[in-house]
Amino acid sequence: EQRKDLRKDLKLDHIYLIPFMPRGASKIKKNSTEGVLMASLDFSAGQFDPNFQQSTPAFASPNAFMTSGSRTELASFDATNKNFLLMRSRGQETKPELTYSYGANIGFKISPRFLLQSGLAYRKANTTTYTTSYIENAGSNSRVPFVASYDYQLSGLSKVSDMERTGLDNQYEFAAIPVRVGYVILNTKISVTVLAGVSSEFFLNNKIQGNSQFLQSLSNGNGENSNFKSVHFNGSVGTMLGYTFADNYMLTLEPGYRMALNSFTKDSFYLESYPSSFMLSFGVAYNFR
Repeated sequence: EQRKDLRKDLKLDHIYLIPFMPRGASKIKKNSTEGVLMASLDFSAGQFDPNFQQSTPAFASPNAFMTSGSRTELASFDATNKNFLLMRSRGQETKPELTYSYGANIGFKISPRFLLQSGLAYRKANTTTYTTSYIENAGSNSRVPFVASYDYQLSGLSKVSDMERTGLDNQYEFAAIPVRVGYVILNTKISVTVLAGVSSEFFLNNKIQGNSQFLQSLSNGNGENSNFKSVHFNGSVGTMLGYTFADNYMLTLEPGYRMALNSFTKDSFYLESYPSSFMLSFGVAYNFR
């Protein structure tokens, strides 16, 4: 009876839980992709298309040329002449070629799902431009290829001659500062991040050259006399796949697409250009924790 009375007096006051770890289990580690700051180096390869299209030109002096056989004598050689523009547009056909870029980026994790990324990149864009004509320079006895995208200085040029369809190496160089926002879809050892943003594309140089010494090489730099703007803007979208190794390192693979938001050529030029490119980027990143 005393024992029964003692059990009645006992009340449940606290419950104590003793944690234990099953055999073979391990402590959960913080994912290495959750660092506040990430630095990366990347290399990209793909194709670049300048996407030239003719805007409204100012036509003047429609009888500027006198044709004789395969040669065209220049009675009044002016860049605003209708016939000059018509012949020049023969060199507008462009074929995208292998393009590459490399750069460095810094990324900030602004929340568990969002990151902000910026950096600096160098891009060399290659295309092939086809032409069927060249201009003779009587002073230097040289042959200048007739290309739609080149802004000719016409002093000393005297004749236009036809030739077989010829491909020219047409190369563009840019320095770029991209700014992108990313949304993290998957954040494990294998990560998936969707990225979108804009980049400032600073034009450096344009070189046009043939595969032989028959035609003179052309160069179009940055400046007041160039038909290209000093800077234009690209929009970009991409999906970055990451694989984390050695705790703080990550290998990345990113297919992406870029398209110009404004024309690459100046308003005074008779062609507009909205470059686009599809690129595949490979990189390595380090997470600071």
